[in-house]
Order: sequence, then structure tokens, then C-alpha cells
Amino acid sequence: MSLLLSSFLLLIIYIFVRRPKSSDPYALDHAALNAPLFPQTMWMNMGYWKNTSSFPEACRALLALLLEKSGLLSGDAKGEVRIIDIGFGCGDQTLAILQTLPGVRYSGITNNPIQLAFLEDRLGKIAPIDKRRAQLCLGDGADPDTWKVEAGAGLETWTLALDCLYHFRPNREKALRRAAELGSLVAFDLLLSEQAKWWEKGVLWAIAVGMGVPYRNFMTPKQYTDMLVVAGYASNEIEIEDISSDVFGGLAAYIQRRSQEAERWGIGGWRKWKVAGWVFGLWDKRGTVRGCVVIARRAKH
Repeated sequence: MSLLLSSFLLLIIYIFVRRPKSSDPYALDHAALNAPLFPQTMWMNMGYWKNTSSFPEACRALLALLLEKSGLLSGDAKGEVRIIDIGFGCGDQTLAILQTLPGVRYSGITNNPIQLAFLEDRLGKIAPIDKRRAQLCLGDGADPDTWKVEAGAGLETWTLALDCLYHFRPNREKALRRAAELGSLVAFDLLLSEQAKWWEKGVLWAIAVGMGVPYRNFMTPKQYTDMLVVAGYASNEIEIEDISSDVFGGLAAYIQRRSQEAERWGIGGWRKWKVAGWVFGLWDKRGTVRGCVVIARRAKH
């Protein structure tokens, strides 16, 4: 009886502590009962915001930009093409690649078993025909020994790294060496500004710790180019294009707008995204970190 009484008292206390400040017990928070639980898309990258204010559209636009810059979108490749996608998330980029490039052979790698199962299920339901062209495996993008990818003689191979390389532990070097052995590289990555001040680097170190990203992965364009040369690419085969002005500001504005809308409807869980939005806004304003398209063509053999 005493246990039931104490549980009841705790429940009463919880209700009074948690009850709405407004006299209306519902306001707009019952939107959670009406909103779709399963979104149509599950994109996750920083996006290319030049001509859109939509997150899924911006994410798809960033992929399209990489395919365009590499020449894959215009069909510049000679012969059969293979894309090795190291870090495909929930597979929106996989689906987009298979639909946009019907002749491509696709190998996708992820270290997340939940996302792998999610994509396999999506492919079976949305694109069962394309599923036969997609080889998916569980592996660590930073460790090529886990990629389960063959040499691919006679194929023009591109390693795709869409907004993931700066996460790699302990660094990107082994992944880039393997990419050079296989062929060319196209990536969106975060670089450190050559003009970054010492205290800005200190702030970035703290942000990197909070993000769980190795601080050493933030390199200047020169350091990054040198790393690619060591990996096996010739310096005249490397292109680094800064697209920061169409990345960070648009993403920060979207997160701010979206979080305000969510709060209005009583939908929580936006704290970490608001912190991320502040970081992206800081990078947009200060320019300490640069969002760049990286192309490294035709590895030396």
C-alpha cells in the first residue's frame, strides 16, 4: 500500500510540475498526433542552397553539384562507370544516383547497421529493379579493408564522399590512398581557412570536440592538396572549389526557421539542431571553416 501511495504522490507532483503554463491544456502541441511519422525523404548533408530554401532539395542539389563537377552527370566518362559511395546515410543519395545514372554500377558503404537495413528495405519497396545494380555493405569508410570492393579492372571508378570525410577516425588518409588506387575522387568536405586566427582555431577545436570530429581533419587547402598528392594523385589533377557562400548561411537560416516552426507547434527535440545552426551561422559569418567541392581525377599508376 505504501508503495502505491508513494507512486501516486510522485505522479501528482509530476503532473503539477509538467502541466502547461497556459490555461489551455493543449494549445498546438497535438500537431504531433497529426503529423506524418515517416518522412518521404531522409537526406542528411549540409546542402547546396543557391536556388532553394528546402532541405531535401538543397541536399539533392549538393549531390547533383558533385556529379556535375566530376563530369559524371554529363556523361564524360569513357566506358562503364562505378561509384563507390563511402557513407550513404539512409540512402537518398543512393536512390538519386541509381535514378540519375541508369548505367552506373553502385557500391555503397556504411558503418551504421540500422541505416543499412533501412536502405535495403527502401530499395526493395521503391526501386526493386535498381536494387540489382546496388551492392551495399557494412564497413568503415575510414578503413578500406572493410569496404569489400574489388579492383574493378576496365571500369572508370569514382569514390564519392558526400559530407563525411571530416568525420573519419583517426583521419582520411587510408581512405584517400584506396580511392587513388581505385581511380578518381569526388567529395564535399570541410577545410580550414588559410586566414583563420589562433583564437578561431581554438573555438574550432572546442566545436570539433563537441561534434566528435578529429580536430586534425580540419586542414587548409594547401595541406589538403599535399595529403591528396601523398595519397597518389598528381597536383594538376586536383581541384578544390569553395562553395561556402551557398552552404552554411542557407543551412543556418533553415534550421532557425524550422526550429521556430517546431516550437510554435509544440514539437520538441530541436536543441541539438539549434546548436548546430549556431555553428553553421558562425562559420558563415567568420569564414573559419570552408565548405568545398574536392575533385581528384585519374590517379597515378
